[in-house]
Amino acid sequence: HALETGIMPQRKQSPAPAARSKSPARAARNKDSQAPVARSKSPARRAPPATTPGSAEADVYHGPSGQRVHSKTHTQQLQNPTSNKTWFERQRDTFSLPFLGCICVVYFAQGFKALSSLSIQFYLKDTALLEPAAIQSMLSAASLPWSFKPLYGLCSDAFPIYGQHRKPYLVLSSVLGLVAWATLAFLASAGSVSTPASTPPAGLLVVLLVISSLSTALSDVIVDAMVAERSGEAARAAGTAGSDGDSSAGSEGENALQSLCWGSLSVGGLVGSGIGMMAASSLSVSHIFLLSASCPALGLLASQALTESPSACANQAAGGGPIAAVKAQLASLFDALRQASIWKPLLFFFLQNALIPSPGQAMMFFATDKLGFSQEFMALQGVLAFTFLLVGTWIYSRFVQGVGFLPLFMWCQLAAAALSLLDLALVSRANVAFGIPDTAFVLGSDALGTVLNRLTMQPFLVIAGRLCPAGCEAALFACFMSTYNFGNVASAMFGAAIMPFFGVEKGAYAGLLPMLCLRSMCMLIPLALIKPLLGGVEKVTKAE
Repeated sequence: HALETGIMPQRKQSPAPAARSKSPARAARNKDSQAPVARSKSPARRAPPATTPGSAEADVYHGPSGQRVHSKTHTQQLQNPTSNKTWFERQRDTFSLPFLGCICVVYFAQGFKALSSLSIQFYLKDTALLEPAAIQSMLSAASLPWSFKPLYGLCSDAFPIYGQHRKPYLVLSSVLGLVAWATLAFLASAGSVSTPASTPPAGLLVVLLVISSLSTALSDVIVDAMVAERSGEAARAAGTAGSDGDSSAGSEGENALQSLCWGSLSVGGLVGSGIGMMAASSLSVSHIFLLSASCPALGLLASQALTESPSACANQAAGGGPIAAVKAQLASLFDALRQASIWKPLLFFFLQNALIPSPGQAMMFFATDKLGFSQEFMALQGVLAFTFLLVGTWIYSRFVQGVGFLPLFMWCQLAAAALSLLDLALVSRANVAFGIPDTAFVLGSDALGTVLNRLTMQPFLVIAGRLCPAGCEAALFACFMSTYNFGNVASAMFGAAIMPFFGVEKGAYAGLLPMLCLRSMCMLIPLALIKPLLGGVEKVTKAE
């Protein structure tokens, strides 16, 4: 309490501790603390000097009898918002610099992919001369590794490499990404960038893109598992310490890790999109792919500083080996998935995306061919998107946090359906009729869409984290994320499948308007699913 209120000097001057310190019985029980008590009687030392960050006094407080008591753990310092150490020092002491550096590098690399993803789309469009539906199908297939994240988590938990469950898999993911992007850079530089005959076969490109996605997804799973483990330790330490704060808001350690993850992702996206905006026309595709290879290379270097105890492997072997561990994990996962409180939200988060056909590549072709948007301008859209991702995070924590899940999902879904009408206005050129330039109209709609998506994503993460039962937290959380990602893949495949029926192809965009109308109507379907599939979520999360 003295640390939390910051009134250590006044507590030492309190007459009650002084009176108790004179008791012979208490003095006999506290022989080791008589010297500090004797000093406290001195008029010159009744009030100790103010502590400064990093000083020895900052690590002690004075108990009821005047004794000097050291802070119990670094995690308790983390829970104390009035600690004399800075925020960064508390995270460093609690989680270690190698761990923090590793998660920052991995999430930075995920955001930095904004540079390569845009370059790949232009490479397939302008060099390979593929149709929108073909490009969208290829990119959807390349993103499939994100839908199998629980499998990576099970492999990491059950099959240690050299007695370690995390670090070797992180090294493996970095090597895969480095090889994939270096090969893509070599293939892009080996042929002409202006003739489709010199481009690699589409199948080879898909394989390399799948490997690069597998690299990012695997590293994401491993780092998420490490973050979940450390967050659990911080939460348990906060509960043991008896913090007076709001436990539903999470401890400082938990919030710090999530802030670092999202902040690193946003910074990586800003850097990648910024490079694309400033140098997309001056850098070749091969150079951009080489820049993308630098991210897994940094992850490989960062993973070398990690340390991991192999003791978990021995415990696992004593319990029956990795096969038994996999069976136990699968049994726990299936038991959890049979609960209506879990499979219903999972089904909702899948259908929320899968029922809506995505016109992504068709809109990209329309923006470049009809509106004349350059690659630099589209990179500027990425910069704006990652900037407003941070804005959306601030808006949620400042104004939206505490709103019930059901009304929040309902209003966000209605707002998303209304916002989709802006694409209709853009394709029909209604914005020009009102005197709004295309660039300003697109940037404004992108900013609103990014903030809205962030407001929807936050409660999804909260629900996914709270519904995971003990014993299979990592696997079930990965299952939630994979389901959400697979819903996006299904949405892209749905859009690619119906493009030919609407006659949408390169140079022919007359059918894009009715396709966008269908998308807007489909966005109303999840409204009917909110109450049946999410009706019991708030009750379950409140009870837990």
